[in-house]
Amino acid sequence: ANATHPTFFKMPMHDFDVVGPAGGGAFSSVFKVRRKGDQKMYALKRVNIGKMSKKEVEDTLNEVRFLASLRHPNIVGYFESFLDKQGKDLCIIMEFCGCGDLAAKVERYRKRRQYIDENVIWAYLVQTLSALHHLHKKGVMHRDVKPANCFLTRDGSIKLGDMNVSKRL
Repeated sequence: ANATHPTFFKMPMHDFDVVGPAGGGAFSSVFKVRRKGDQKMYALKRVNIGKMSKKEVEDTLNEVRFLASLRHPNIVGYFESFLDKQGKDLCIIMEFCGCGDLAAKVERYRKRRQYIDENVIWAYLVQTLSALHHLHKKGVMHRDVKPANCFLTRDGSIKLGDMNVSKRL
């Protein structure tokens, strides 16, 4: 797929096993899924475009275009998209970041009345800034940087995601 026209594969939903929920928003749900073909874990964002306004559909396709055009170790990786339910749901297959988001981690530490290690905070900051620098070099403004959109991986790194309100500069 290129930056202006993402490729929508005809991969049916039955090629994936839903392992469990992983989050969601106003029009979308995110699931942890396992692709039957390679047994790898992915995040599947299911967006109900059938109930969206034209502008909201454009914003969703904007997210897919951005994801398809970006490659960086600190940006959630895009793999593919396909339409499901007679074209009413857009399914976006993305990298699965297995440790949740930064907002949930901050809340866990707050409830335990503990502090996140300062070295971890600095590492997250540097990685997030690296992702933002990459976006800005590509002429993209994220416009929704917050802990809930910073996803944690099993190797301890952080990845910026949720590009649906991003804009070209």
